[in-house]
Amino acid sequence: MNTKKHAVMNLTRRADAPAQWLESEPALSPHLAFVVQFRVGSGTEAEYFAGRVEHMVSGREARFHTRQELLAFVLRVLQEGQASKGGDAP
Repeated sequence: MNTKKHAVMNLTRRADAPAQWLESEPALSPHLAFVVQFRVGSGTEAEYFAGRVEHMVSGREARFHTRQELLAFVLRVLQEGQASKGGDAP
């Protein structure tokens, strides 16, 4: 049996992801889109959470081995994108 797991990251609810990042973009903007590929078995144990993440617009990618590394990459790309638009990045 092949089961697929889906992960959703809601950055608008985090204190370190200010609302101004999202206010200037449409709800389904490709500038806010990431593809996350998890390694087999990832997420089944708290200490094993690995894979690859890619930002759809810039093509920037990273490998991650923890939830914190994944989130740090997403936040960094969003902050850099906001800064390049002349906005206030935290």
